Amino acid sequence: MAKILLDRLITHSPEQTAEFGKNFALRLSPSDVIAFKGSLGSGKTTCIRAICEGLQVAEIVTSPTFTLINEYHGRFPVYHFDFYRIHDVRELEDLGVLEYFYGDGICLVEWPELVEELLPPHHFLIRLYHANEMADFGKLLHDTDIGSSDHWSNNTKINNEEKSVGVPEIKRLSPNDRLIEVYEYDRTRH
Repeated sequence: MAKILLDRLITHSPEQTAEFGKNFALRLSPSDVIAFKGSLGSGKTTCIRAICEGLQVAEIVTSPTFTLINEYHGRFPVYHFDFYRIHDVRELEDLGVLEYFYGDGICLVEWPELVEELLPPHHFLIRLYHANEMADFGKLLHDTDIGSSDHWSNNTKINNEEKSVGVPEIKRLSPNDRLIEVYEYDRTRH
């Protein structure tokens, strides 16, 4: 399976995370599936709301924690899944998850760990980390297979000093900081 790191950036506020989401929406086309991984409070729903806004969804976007799926209408049909409360993939059989994943809409999937084997061969993963997870940030970077061609996709100001975003100094992170990584998966390539 080919896994390609497309973007890595740090946002410093929910507004910047939302701006990332709106920009990411411009990349999307019908039948795209995007999995979102991150702990509670990492910004998944903020990002998803912004993606929906970028896709011109007019409805109020809420996390479907108890309903499992919300359907929205924008430039394309948008299906927002939340599998946080699912414990067995068999619980999803009646939902027709595969029909959504292989349909013509855009699928936004929170807590995809349970359904990873059901995701289409080509899909995206957006991984969000919040500042309190970044104590091991340097280890995170060194434990991934990041090559010299990979880049940080933005420059940022840290303590009023312009820096190319690289491994940040941990003491300068604030509770609003998020690390966002975007991967493209393709099981048909090796």
